[in-house]
Amino acid sequence: MATVNAVSVPFQKIAKLLLHNPQQLVPFLPYALRAQVDQQLKDKTPPGPPSLNLSVPGIPQILQLLPGAGAFFTDLEGILQDLARLDFPALLKNTFGLIPDTISFVGQQLGLGLSLLSILDEAAAGKDDITKAVNQGYQAYFFGDGYTTLEGATISPPGTSTANVTNPTLAQVVAELKQQFARKTGEQYARDLITIAVEASGDAVFDLVSRYKTMTDRKDAIGLQEQSWFKGFANLAESTVTSAVEEAAQGVSAFSTNAMIGASLGTFAGVAARKATQNAVLREWEPDPVAAKAS
Repeated sequence: MATVNAVSVPFQKIAKLLLHNPQQLVPFLPYALRAQVDQQLKDKTPPGPPSLNLSVPGIPQILQLLPGAGAFFTDLEGILQDLARLDFPALLKNTFGLIPDTISFVGQQLGLGLSLLSILDEAAAGKDDITKAVNQGYQAYFFGDGYTTLEGATISPPGTSTANVTNPTLAQVVAELKQQFARKTGEQYARDLITIAVEASGDAVFDLVSRYKTMTDRKDAIGLQEQSWFKGFANLAESTVTSAVEEAAQGVSAFSTNAMIGASLGTFAGVAARKATQNAVLREWEPDPVAAKAS
């Protein structure tokens, strides 16, 4: 019989890298971008494209954990019950209450649960901030005009009308979701909710909102170049990691048996890489705390 602990191993690894060793999810070496810009200034050459390194060091660490999952999901309902018995924060329990009790959303609940649990398990002093940020993100997604990401993109429920209803009841939310019963839509909910969880968590952990504003306030050539690289490297990291993890998960029975679990894991890894890379790009032009302390 499968256990939720065994299935959660790759989720836990992703959260550990994001919160404790984020450079492993970044597709460039520390201060490599700063060095390239410094060289441009020295040579008096105009800003150019970055030197790309498509290697994300943490990908092998994640992928090597997938085969160990074994032949799981013979009893999805039993695994979900094991997950529900864990001591989740009120946030996660409330989130479960928003999802219809149907087998089509079992994968979403499990993937979402493992993603959030992994982040909160690895978080230390910032756990309350993360919980608050994710909760606000879900409120905006379900009951507002959609969740707004750091860069201004909006994530809204696929095809639902409850976003425009004032204080919708749980029954209204469930009824609307049941109308969107197709697996493709269920998978989109899974991706959306995990994306919001990791986006909100990353913004809180790395203090990205204020740092991002400082960067976008700059209008000089280097500031504009940093903004371009901020977006480009974040997209590169997310797409590289998401595709690698999802492709690997398709070959593992534990994840291929339920497509939404593989989608959940790939999304979780990809957005984690995105937030780690955003933090890394911002750090490139900020004072080096080690050097500043030594001076």
